[in-house]
Amino acid sequence: MPAWLMVVTGSAILISGTVEIAYAHRRSTAACVRLMFAYDTGWTVATVVALGVAWLGSTAGGEIWAGYQAVASLAFTVLLLRAPAAAPATAPAAPVQPPTPDLSAGEPAP
Repeated sequence: MPAWLMVVTGSAILISGTVEIAYAHRRSTAACVRLMFAYDTGWTVATVVALGVAWLGSTAGGEIWAGYQAVASLAFTVLLLRAPAAAPATAPAAPVQPPTPDLSAGEPAP
């Protein structure tokens, strides 16, 4: 695998990881899970293809795998940045208590 491809792939993964750490808690869990599922599914397919190519004797398996990592990492980053923001956390509402009658004023109890 050429050195430039390793540098590009490493840089893309570093950028993607940094953005994921910074933005994952700001995005909805559903959006993050969908993006990670898509990324991991593509990773699995790229790995199987790269292994198949290598099994056949070609040296292109590394380029296929590293190319996927570079492109998919940057795509993941862009999609994560565009994903819907997570809803702000709110405190649970306090239970509503019925009013207590003032028995000292002569009101009848319910």
